[in-house]
Amino acid sequence: MRASERDVFGWLTLAAVGWLVIIPLFLVIFCSLQRDPLFGVSALTIQHYINIYIDPATYQLIMNTLAFGAGAILTGFAFAIPLAWLVERTNAPGRHLMYALILVPMALPPMIAALGWERLLDPRIGVINLVLRALLGLEGEGPLNVFTLYGMSFVMGLSMVPTVFLMLVPVLRNMDPAYEEASMIAGASRFMTLCRVTFPLTYPAFFAALIWFFIISVEAFEIPGVIGMQAGILVFSTKIFYAIHPPTGELPEYGTASALAMGVLVLSGVLVYLYLKVLGAGEKYTTVTGRGYRPALIDLGRGRYLGSLFFFIYLSLAVVFPLVVLGWGSLLTFYQPPSWELVSQLTTKHYYNAVTSYGAITAFKNTGMLVVLAATGTAALSVIAGWIIVRFGGRMGRVLNLLTFAPIAIPSVIIGMALILVYLSIPIGIYGTVWVIVIAHITRFISYGSRAVISAQVQVHKELEEASYTCGGSMFVTLRKVVVPIVLPALVSLWLWVALHSLRELSSAVLLATPGNRVVSTMIWFAWQEGQVGEAYALSIILIAISLVIAFAARRLLTWGDPVALH
Repeated sequence: MRASERDVFGWLTLAAVGWLVIIPLFLVIFCSLQRDPLFGVSALTIQHYINIYIDPATYQLIMNTLAFGAGAILTGFAFAIPLAWLVERTNAPGRHLMYALILVPMALPPMIAALGWERLLDPRIGVINLVLRALLGLEGEGPLNVFTLYGMSFVMGLSMVPTVFLMLVPVLRNMDPAYEEASMIAGASRFMTLCRVTFPLTYPAFFAALIWFFIISVEAFEIPGVIGMQAGILVFSTKIFYAIHPPTGELPEYGTASALAMGVLVLSGVLVYLYLKVLGAGEKYTTVTGRGYRPALIDLGRGRYLGSLFFFIYLSLAVVFPLVVLGWGSLLTFYQPPSWELVSQLTTKHYYNAVTSYGAITAFKNTGMLVVLAATGTAALSVIAGWIIVRFGGRMGRVLNLLTFAPIAIPSVIIGMALILVYLSIPIGIYGTVWVIVIAHITRFISYGSRAVISAQVQVHKELEEASYTCGGSMFVTLRKVVVPIVLPALVSLWLWVALHSLRELSSAVLLATPGNRVVSTMIWFAWQEGQVGEAYALSIILIAISLVIAFAARRLLTWGDPVALH
């Protein structure tokens, strides 16, 4: 491998990642210091920061954002921790079925879950409230109301349970039972052992998951957008959205939005730093050693059936109830609470309109392009960047490693806003097309992609690449014919993961949306905003069906030829 070839390859990759990450962030910072970014460059000013941080409403915004994140974490962990423990450490019946079904809520985008819970817990006509009022003999509205900070947090918490579950399960699975046995021999009860031994040993994974999902909650737009904006409860993401798309039809306030974005970036950066520190401290909690062991299952006795019931309560709340009410609403001309009298009025016209209108056809075409291009672009850039990080090392490798990891601290709504600033400032014909959303998604997912590919590439010995160079292969040929085939399983997994997330992502897409580049997720958003709830619900059901088909196909593809994995 020639040094000149290596340098060109490395610098081109660094330039591509730098364009995706550094340029948008620079423009966000620059615009936050401009008096009016819409009308050209002016003298630098901190007036936007002054206006924001002397406004008492900003501190309410901060409190709302923090409370929303804390409430979501409490809800999510209240379900995820017991479920992980039930599946891995107890004899609850149906444990293997639970493990399979816990992934189903991941196919339900947060925006669609919020639309469902809007109909379930509407204080006036929410299905659950109607049932509770009938059972308890209550009158008026309520007793529950989703249009509160607690309601938003509850829906967000339900959506994060599967991922928290997946983060905690390996820790509980690999925990040496000798620690728990020693506690019980010393006279501690099973409950005391659980509280004083089992859960403390999961602290690194627990706090890593806690910090991670606080970051996710701080940047979340879908649920605060559907539920909070109706109730006038704003968090940072929805405030930034309003600054760029004022509901009064005024000009966008890019300076205000940029200054708000800087506050979110600082908070996200601090949280990512804490996340890395917690992961780095994990060695103190090592429980897997060279000695063999088999984790013992805890006999719950008659209580094991309650464990299974707890799981199916969660699954009903996270998936079944929202889907049923959305499916019902998609079959009515105008939404009404479920009743036998309305069965004769069911119609599929919303589905017909959802797939035959000109706007819908364009949205489905754009969505197909987005899914393929974003997944392919992320996979390609991830494998190249990961290879340079693993093989080149040095200063270039360290800088590239930092740049590919940085987007993890950049909320999607800020990426969307940053790309508006970039491609309005640089007239190259990308803004207003699906390509700008593709770029947003590649920027958003490159941090996940590069980590996944790096994990696979460190297992590839450099002797294989050196053999290619000895035979006259260039860097590109070596990458294509040696590295890519070896890490192909990781690349396929990454491609499918990005495809599924691009299909459902709304935060950046809604900021970048124009009549010509709408995708299915933004079609659902705008249909709901314009009062076309039947079509919004029909599109939601279609989107979930597409997600499930992709997820099922992914499972078949990833387990092809592995008969054990298919059972």
